[in-house]
Amino acid sequence: MQHHVEIYDFYAIRMTQARLLKNLSILPNRLECLLSRPPQLGILQEHVYANSSSAVRTSATLMQNQHSFLVTNKHLFVNAKRMAGHNKWSNIKHIKASKDQAKSILHNKFVRLIRMAVKDGGNQTDPKINGKLAHVLIQAKENSVSKSCIESALKGAVVSKDNLAPYTFEIKGPGKCFLVVETLTDNYTKTKQLVKSCLKKTSSVYAEGISKSAFTHKGVIIVEDNGSLSLDKAVDVAIQAGAEDVTQITTDDGENAFQFFSDPGQFWNVRTNLQELNYVIQSSSVQYVPTVKQPLTDDDISIAEKLYDLLERLPEVVNIYDNIE
Repeated sequence: MQHHVEIYDFYAIRMTQARLLKNLSILPNRLECLLSRPPQLGILQEHVYANSSSAVRTSATLMQNQHSFLVTNKHLFVNAKRMAGHNKWSNIKHIKASKDQAKSILHNKFVRLIRMAVKDGGNQTDPKINGKLAHVLIQAKENSVSKSCIESALKGAVVSKDNLAPYTFEIKGPGKCFLVVETLTDNYTKTKQLVKSCLKKTSSVYAEGISKSAFTHKGVIIVEDNGSLSLDKAVDVAIQAGAEDVTQITTDDGENAFQFFSDPGQFWNVRTNLQELNYVIQSSSVQYVPTVKQPLTDDDISIAEKLYDLLERLPEVVNIYDNIE
């Protein structure tokens, strides 16, 4: 466990270390402490290791001048940092890197989807003729993929020699959660090995069959709440549009919306019907919807986040679904 401590200068850091070592004297004699490295400018992270025999189960919380430390019989971690103002660039850089990475992943996904749609349509790049390509382009626009990226993908699809094909990998992740990973690749064996390397690093394994037992394959269409659509009325709209079900949700932006579900084979018909009924579609796709949710501990969530990060870095991966609660 890590605690953040506000440190203003070297003197405060040294005093904090001194107080910490002094207070550790109240613990059993067999408890030994060692500060791993000296303080540094900027963000300082100190690791203090406290070792004791298995018979000694010691836990104490030390509070000194608004600095909080957690001591256990195994480890003590102190994470010290300067005031937020001094660390602003590090925070901005982290946020920017995350956004850039997400944008890169999204663009890579649609480049592959566009290439496969063009190939499947006989190298036809006109969406009026190539229906599958038209569907992919609609979803690309819903996900705010840039026009330049789409145009570049269309040009590259014609000359590309890739024979991309879809493959799905089913995974049992940390804390007994399940994931379904959709890929587009021209080398199944290589992609399977790349995914396996991600699993080895995150206590995860392949688990064939979980997509049928823990998920259902559905078309999911999220419609903007225009203020006049109640859940009762949305049910009538779902019947009229040919959807199987509808729920009221709150989006990541905190806005109310309605989520319509359909059979995968009827997805585009339902989507078109909703549009013709003058409803604004925020997003739409055929995806794996979990039927059973799996709660995770904080530690397992951290491992799951690492697994996601590793998988998303693979260019072959286009979608990841999970049943994490």
